[in-house]
Amino acid sequence: MPRKEKLTIPQQVQYMRDHCGIGFRMVSEQEAEKFLSDSTYFFKVKAFAKNYQKDKNTEKYLGLDFGYLKELSILDACLRKEIMAVAVDVEHFLRTGLILHISENNQEDGYSLMEEFFGQYGWVREEIRRKSQNSYCYDLVQKMEAEGYAVWNAVEVMSFGQLAELYKFYSKRNEQWNNRICNLLLPAKSIRNAAAHNNCILNSLQKPYFQTGKAHLTKQVESTVSKIPALKKSRSVRTKLLNPVIHDFVALLLLFDRVCTSEKTKQYTYQHIYDLFHNTFMRHSAYFVNNATICSAYEFVVKIVDFLYANV
Repeated sequence: MPRKEKLTIPQQVQYMRDHCGIGFRMVSEQEAEKFLSDSTYFFKVKAFAKNYQKDKNTEKYLGLDFGYLKELSILDACLRKEIMAVAVDVEHFLRTGLILHISENNQEDGYSLMEEFFGQYGWVREEIRRKSQNSYCYDLVQKMEAEGYAVWNAVEVMSFGQLAELYKFYSKRNEQWNNRICNLLLPAKSIRNAAAHNNCILNSLQKPYFQTGKAHLTKQVESTVSKIPALKKSRSVRTKLLNPVIHDFVALLLLFDRVCTSEKTKQYTYQHIYDLFHNTFMRHSAYFVNNATICSAYEFVVKIVDFLYANV
């Protein structure tokens, strides 16, 4: 396959107009060039076109304006920031709950757990050791290497993914403690990592990055969502949750709801998410009234957000 030609900003706008059929009614070509120069880049914006249909003959997008792409790009950035904020709180409360249970568990001394965990997950220890070479955790890692790894210290230097593995390991070791939460860790990690790496999220509503199938669908998520009053009679719960982005975002919210033990933190977080979906996302809602994929995804997720917000 031949390499694609590098394009200047004006050429990128021209390409979208002439080759892709993208209009510039909501946003002028000059404004589009400024947006591509100052705020984002071509590939990032163009990715959101995946949510729109193409004419089978001309291969040009149908009814797509650059203004829609710009707005989706902005909303995507806002959503990623909110996902990261929730994920940071989830990580904190996972650690808090784990350490609390261990401190009250007479069968655990805090050290043997880590020895057994590293026995099965040696790669985690190696990654932690590398942090002793160039990290804010340098002193703590050096101390643990010298004196032994205690779980209450080790969790401080673990990534979200490593902490999730430890959480599942401890749960299995202790009669499936909090096993229902364990089922939410992988999808929560997936959406958290996507946000952390600034991957586009809202560009995959129509064409997911990968097909989830039943293997990706968490029964716990489906069961919980199906019991929400506004979705009880909905026939589309499973269909919507088969989209990885929708499923994993909902899983993150449900995980936060389960592990967060601070009422004030819950109120603050749900208020922010509620405002995001009811204010920020609705700012230019008229742009998307003709896109059934975007509208139906929004309507589905906002019912879940409203339920959580109303039940703090």
